[in-house]
Amino acid sequence: RLKFPPCLMTYKRVSQVGVENPFKPSPPSKQDDDGTYVGHGGEGHRFRNGKDAAPSPGDTVIIVGGGPSGIHMASVLKEIGVNPIVVESEPRVGGKSYTVQIDGLVHEMGTCYIHPEYHVPKAMFKKYGMAEDQIRPGGDISDRDFYFDSTNMHEANHFDSLATWNRAAAREKMIRSGKWYANSLPDLAVSVAFLSAARKYQRLHSEIMGTYHGMFPPRPSPEKWEELAMPFGQWLDKHDLSALIPVLIVGHTVQGYGLMSSVPTFYGLLWFTADLMEAFVAYASDRKNAEPVLTMLRGGWSKLWQRMVEQDQLDVRLGHKVTSIDRSSTGVLVRGVASRIQGGGCGGGKATFTLKGTHVFIACSYTALAKAMKLTPEERRIIDGISPLSLTTTLYERHERSNRLASEPSISYWPDRADPHTENPYSMGINCERWSEKSIRAPQDLILARSKAPTPVTPGQKILANFERELDVKDLATNAAPHLGSFTTDPKKRVCVAYQCSDKGKVRTATGAVDTTALASEFLVDMEKQGVTGVNVLLQCPWDFNSYDARGLKDGLPWDLLEMQGDNRTFWIGACACLESVNDVTNYNVELIHHFYGPARAKTGAIKPPGASTARQGTQAIINMTGDASVM
Repeated sequence: RLKFPPCLMTYKRVSQVGVENPFKPSPPSKQDDDGTYVGHGGEGHRFRNGKDAAPSPGDTVIIVGGGPSGIHMASVLKEIGVNPIVVESEPRVGGKSYTVQIDGLVHEMGTCYIHPEYHVPKAMFKKYGMAEDQIRPGGDISDRDFYFDSTNMHEANHFDSLATWNRAAAREKMIRSGKWYANSLPDLAVSVAFLSAARKYQRLHSEIMGTYHGMFPPRPSPEKWEELAMPFGQWLDKHDLSALIPVLIVGHTVQGYGLMSSVPTFYGLLWFTADLMEAFVAYASDRKNAEPVLTMLRGGWSKLWQRMVEQDQLDVRLGHKVTSIDRSSTGVLVRGVASRIQGGGCGGGKATFTLKGTHVFIACSYTALAKAMKLTPEERRIIDGISPLSLTTTLYERHERSNRLASEPSISYWPDRADPHTENPYSMGINCERWSEKSIRAPQDLILARSKAPTPVTPGQKILANFERELDVKDLATNAAPHLGSFTTDPKKRVCVAYQCSDKGKVRTATGAVDTTALASEFLVDMEKQGVTGVNVLLQCPWDFNSYDARGLKDGLPWDLLEMQGDNRTFWIGACACLESVNDVTNYNVELIHHFYGPARAKTGAIKPPGASTARQGTQAIINMTGDASVM
């Protein structure tokens, strides 16, 4: 616990999404007849189209992509009265939310953590009966390990708590900036330096990004791009905020949102808002009563998307790969190839399908789907500006680390591999490791509102389905990566998930795909260097995180995309439109609903009582195996 002077504990949260109704963004100060949103502190969001461009109740729309954004949008549209059909190429829903289950224990291979500003997702947990699933990794102890290589800044080292590392790192950053006396300062003085930097960060965030509601700020003025386009780490140094780098490594880079040495400041500020910084300050000063800054779901994120499909009776078609999308003034026609789901994969026979609708929602990778569409020049310009960095997760088993004197923690970090001040960092090594069993099954007496702990997941429990028959997640994962072997695990070993972050254009093959072979090889080298034995890789998942570079941001491509929503009967949603987090993609959906259907609709399409029906009618994947038949 850090003790801060009361005079510095006066920040009032903006609450960028209204806490009273998390699905309803607070209204802007003015809405013109042409659809212009004049926001708070900036030009505002300008929508070219009005409500007449959106689907009407009774219309059928096609949503391409069954990840978080696609499932959430389908749920909201259906409640409005629109008939959504979700087509997903994989044999499961969830996209980058991928929960693997082994012997009753869940392992998150994609979406994992939740922070206090996840207002919309937390409202979804409540709606779908998962509010008590939210837990703190490691329980009350919430212990952490921080390992350091020998670098230009320090010798190899190890800390066993965030507080001790944060103070050591703060002193190191102070010395780097010329404050040679930092090591002689008492801990309180170092803590005050951290809090002062946090307050300065919040003030600068407000000045540069403006005070806005929802997840997407108004289009910045040209003069602000001088700072927003520079690398995040450089911006922190410019404003003497290096004391915050430890928090930002844990809360930004390790989550996969970009290396501070290269990611534009805009994305750093977009993810790590002033309110989120306040949540870290509150938790650092009062862990007993403040909401934890890092939580996860006991049953896994995949359970949420599956429950939404079942409870809302969504029409989801798995194993449906889209090959063409034709848009006209009268509607859209989506064609592709459907594979029968068999044994956890797509391979039990194929057939073509054709779907007709009034509109199409693109909720998958824009660049991957661009070949299937005849894009307008404006659409082409916006999509061509997108490029990916990557976050690769590896599921593996290993022996207990021999260099630990006490019990191992639930989560371990290797911070200097993501520190912008590290010269020649070990960029292909792991940044983070999570021991799943301790993360999920540790006692939770002090978690959140101290509600009754949910019943643990039991061995063999089914948490995903392919809508033809229920499957154990283990089967899905095994068939998704057969070259990695089976999921036969050694009960004496610990099953963990590791993270490797790669920058744009790095660690890729000639075709542009993530070089999983190189990452897997380097992962094993890293484990050997650390003296870890008994390593057996079970599954590797490379995830592309798409975003714009500094030039694309300065050219205003994300705001141009927002402006053209509804053009050509098309809506562009998902991570490509905003940022790679469930919080951001669901908030982006809410902003669109708010504009095209009004605040009342945004509220209506949001929250049902937890006791709503869970009937499974209408959840069957309809695949016609008789040839070139229409699948409707």
